[in-house]
Amino acid sequence: GICIAQSLKIPHDHKPSDFDKITRQLLDTRYARAVVLFASDEDIRGILNATKRADQVGHFLWIGSDSWGSKNSPIHQLEEAAVGAITILPKRATISVS
Repeated sequence: GICIAQSLKIPHDHKPSDFDKITRQLLDTRYARAVVLFASDEDIRGILNATKRADQVGHFLWIGSDSWGSKNSPIHQLEEAAVGAITILPKRATISVS
């Protein structure tokens, strides 16, 4: 079974301290290790940087959207914090209009 321990939101006008708070909240859930993160490039970088500041690189297993599965920018120079991440890229198809 899967237990959803928390549902956290990244504030629209966020600061690095907001990502630090989210990281602390995730760490407060003792046995939670997988984090589903569907976010923008900037937000992905923010949370990865926060885990780095908290010395928690490698603690979480990240499950993310195509924002980091298809681009390098969200993890550039944060590769060690993203190691092992699973990303999902939806299948795309071109539809011709007649």
